[in-house]
Amino acid sequence: IDDVDVYLYGVKDGVAYESTINYTRSIKTYLYTLLAANVDEETKVLVVQLLDYISAAQTYTGYQATDLANAGLTDAMKAYRLPENTDYTNTAGSTVNEGASGITYKARTLSCYDSIAFRYSFVFSDSQYNPDNVKVVVKYKDTGAIKAEFTGDQIVYDSTSKDSRYYVKVGVKAHELSTDFEINVYTLDGTLISNKTLVNSIDSMVSVYTKDPTQTDFVAAIMQYGRAAVAYMNSH
Repeated sequence: IDDVDVYLYGVKDGVAYESTINYTRSIKTYLYTLLAANVDEETKVLVVQLLDYISAAQTYTGYQATDLANAGLTDAMKAYRLPENTDYTNTAGSTVNEGASGITYKARTLSCYDSIAFRYSFVFSDSQYNPDNVKVVVKYKDTGAIKAEFTGDQIVYDSTSKDSRYYVKVGVKAHELSTDFEINVYTLDGTLISNKTLVNSIDSMVSVYTKDPTQTDFVAAIMQYGRAAVAYMNSH
């Protein structure tokens, strides 16, 4: 919601040039500009739900909570909100990888401070392995296609853990919040070494987090934004 100053910068013939006039904009300003424009209904629904999600995040984190992003919505704009829906589907689970060892899966946690994501946490249970010689692979469960791979400094040591955990942060696109992902750890040459295959989705995590009354509104806003994103993607 904060304003950012944008400057043009370029290099020609080895000489750097920077504009003296800046362009100031914020995501909130841009979203309200979209609502006032001649755009289709799916776009307006998406924008309204995004403003609600931003506002829920502000309230949850206490960031500028007296100046919520959705405070400027008119009744006509609010009419684009999706009907309330707190029906979440928990498809998460894990299966033992027989014969695989070296990595022990520990936990999954929702992580939405700078994006919609979840953490996959694990420990190295064999001293021959370290972040530089393994890779965490995230696949789409339904197709087996690779969504992301993490290795080296993309695997982060969790200094707050008591059992020397590491984690990767799996970012999820708004229209994929109900999509199931499979996560495993391999050696760089492709040998499976994680003790379990994890199946997870943001929808599954929300079904658990919503039981905490301090997070109910926040996770509900995440899913409404995701549903609006699905409708938008299907119509464009």
